[in-house]
Amino acid sequence: MATVTETIGSDVGDDHVDIDAWEDAQPADLTSPTPTLAVGVMRDEEHTGAGTSGGSAQDIDGHTTDASSFLRLTANTDVKGTNYKSFIDFKDDANFKLRYGAGVPGGARVRWQSGVAASIGLVLRDPFTEVSRLMFKNDYDYGGAIQTGSGGTSCTIKKCICEGQANSFIIDGSNSSNTVENCLVINSRSSGTSRAGIKGSYGTTIQFCTTVVPDDIAGNTGNGMNMLGGSVDVSNSASLGWETADFDTGFAAGSNYNASEDTTAPGANAVKSRIYADQFENIDDATADFRVKLGSGLIDVAEDSTGIVEDIVEQIRPGTDPTIGCWEFIAAGIDTRQKRFSMMGFGDGTYIHTKFEADGTIDADDRAHLLDLYSGIALAAPEEEGIIGSLGLLGVGL
Repeated sequence: MATVTETIGSDVGDDHVDIDAWEDAQPADLTSPTPTLAVGVMRDEEHTGAGTSGGSAQDIDGHTTDASSFLRLTANTDVKGTNYKSFIDFKDDANFKLRYGAGVPGGARVRWQSGVAASIGLVLRDPFTEVSRLMFKNDYDYGGAIQTGSGGTSCTIKKCICEGQANSFIIDGSNSSNTVENCLVINSRSSGTSRAGIKGSYGTTIQFCTTVVPDDIAGNTGNGMNMLGGSVDVSNSASLGWETADFDTGFAAGSNYNASEDTTAPGANAVKSRIYADQFENIDDATADFRVKLGSGLIDVAEDSTGIVEDIVEQIRPGTDPTIGCWEFIAAGIDTRQKRFSMMGFGDGTYIHTKFEADGTIDADDRAHLLDLYSGIALAAPEEEGIIGSLGLLGVGL
């Protein structure tokens, strides 16, 4: 099989100026005579487009594909260099926020801006199409970000941030056997009805996704996770802030380990009635940051061993007790080689001092030891050198 990788962007060195030009240049039959994986890599910039009322801005359509020969739209520095960064490449930046424009403003992103009503941003009509590592925003009235249209079956949308004002969908997995995985979906419209964050039907699988409405967006009726019909499995996903319901009814019996602000999260292991503001770093529209924060009720309560080993920014998910939603919460590491503990008392030199950790391995015993020392309980813990005289003021340095 051949892999053909081409760039999409405004630079004179790019292969194509926009998604339509790239898609139109691909062979009509990707399965024959040479099976081909066609990869479009988007430049690190804001790509713009316009649509038509009731129509779509850009379609991926008209190609014969199969499970190994299909079109993939992404951003990836590994194949085309540093000018093709995803928002994922900015996750360690001090100014990073998990929302559209997460890279502040770095990362390949697509934005449709117009007063045209009901336009769809990107429609996937070719089977097996894959979209990943990108940000999408639709500013149209009632506009949605991504839809799988007629013929768009077995498509995959993963590791994407999508923001829109959808009347019916923002990410729509409404055709058979589509997968939406590790995506953040934000609805920013303050009025209207019958909207959904992620809408699925007939074999759609939704895993480790987050759908939200910023807390200061009022009048936002609709369901965060919407079920159209057939069998839809939604699991390990969080939906909060929706005025009608965070989850629709009727999801497949296997749907589980979900989380909601209301009581609609499906599954025997669902967590419900979560306080919205306690789950994420910031939930207001202008300053939103939907990374899961310390103390969130989404942490450590997702399903074990799902086979999905990364989150939306490619942080590793643990095999046991992962985080519900698109963002895996990872606690700040402790360098046990530098842990110290001392007690000073009444100016007489009284102290307790622990040695450097011998091997630097952070494990359960080390954490327990540090917690014991911090609480002042385990004065006879391992690594203690001695206790001299009476104890007074406690000082801890880690």
